Amino acid sequence: MLQSHVIVLPYRKIMNSGVAALALSIGRPILGPAAGCILDYSDKLGSEWVMAYDNELTAQDLKNAFARFRERRATPPDLSWMEPDRIATQILDVYECVLKTTKTRR
Repeated sequence: MLQSHVIVLPYRKIMNSGVAALALSIGRPILGPAAGCILDYSDKLGSEWVMAYDNELTAQDLKNAFARFRERRATPPDLSWMEPDRIATQILDVYECVLKTTKTRR
């Protein structure tokens, strides 16, 4: 993976991907289907790090990705929004909000 210029995720459907997270964490852009976590990564990181394809992966998708990601990135993207402690805090905040709303309705 370290020698790659882009990591290709040749799936038809996707929700989450440890491979995508690992690739991004070591500074490798990803090419994956326009669904699930790929769209989330694209929204947060932009086209410098993520390229999505519709339906089936094609040879043209690969050519486009290789052309776009030919140059290595100097530093990995900021993935601090994915840190487990941060996510846990956000989940707890949601639960506390739900509990507070439930108590005020009684």
